[in-house]
Amino acid sequence: MKGDSVMRDTWPLLDKIPFPPLRRGTLQTLQVNVGYRCNQSCVHCHVNAGPNRTEEMAGETVDTVLAFIERQRITTLDITGGAPELLPHLPRLISGLRPHAARLMVRTNLTALGREETAHLIELYRSNRVMIVAMAGLLILYLLVTAGVPEFRSIKNLIAFLVLEL
Repeated sequence: MKGDSVMRDTWPLLDKIPFPPLRRGTLQTLQVNVGYRCNQSCVHCHVNAGPNRTEEMAGETVDTVLAFIERQRITTLDITGGAPELLPHLPRLISGLRPHAARLMVRTNLTALGREETAHLIELYRSNRVMIVAMAGLLILYLLVTAGVPEFRSIKNLIAFLVLEL
């Protein structure tokens, strides 16, 4: 009947496809989600992060992540959220992770990084060779800044700094 929400059994269809066998390899990339608190509330956000969200990684969990990393050989550490810059424990997390990964990256919306209270993180990122991954992409952010979108005006100088200095 139309409108019924009955889930179709797809196993018989999948069972006919000759999938290659899966083999467990070594852990190469670890993504650490530090919480759902963000300074923006974007419609496209897949974790529904925003200014009203209070969930964030506790200091004890940071200790657990650092202890895990010390026992592993991980190539890439990917820190995401919400807005990781709003996590009070972020400097300790980055400093602790840096010696254990060839590549350390932080996903950011850049507006959180452009705030006065998080400006110190730019030097932390530079000194720890953190790769900054702008979620909307620098070109899109540049277009929003030059178009005068109020939420993005404050990061115009930050974008120039990130592109020219880092």
